[in-house]
Amino acid sequence: MFETALPGARGSDATELLRELVRTEDRLYRLVAERRVLTDLDLSEFATMWVSFASTRFVRCSFAKAHLENTFFDFTSFEECEFGESACFNVSFAGARFERCSFRGATMDQCNFNGIEAKECDFSDASLRRSRFINARLQTTRFINCDLHDAIFRYSLRNEVTFKHSNVEEAFL
Repeated sequence: MFETALPGARGSDATELLRELVRTEDRLYRLVAERRVLTDLDLSEFATMWVSFASTRFVRCSFAKAHLENTFFDFTSFEECEFGESACFNVSFAGARFERCSFRGATMDQCNFNGIEAKECDFSDASLRRSRFINARLQTTRFINCDLHDAIFRYSLRNEVTFKHSNVEEAFL
């Protein structure tokens, strides 16, 4: 469900706004179920939990400041997507493909990035505590000033990846 404040909206105005938000969310889930390519979609401040977006393709979509918990993006493709300042907890991106995506300032704690492919992505200033990148393929990806406490990068292939100013001593590389 979308989380939103309804400043100044009262009575029927607030009810109608809430109905429109529910209709919008229902349309999004239908598009995902139909395996459509979702392009230029603004999901800023979107909030959901226990939903599967598996095998969906997102192109130039914004998840900025979204709040996602126990959500599944397994084998999903993300191209030029924005996750800046989002809060993701226990989200699964297993086998997903990321190309030119930004996670700047995001909190991505306890997330599953196992088997992902990430090209030209930016995780700068992100929290990746207890997240897993096992068997990930990372190319030209930045982890600058990241919190990597108990993050696992075992068996990952890393080409032109930087961990500058990140606490790599607390991670399992």
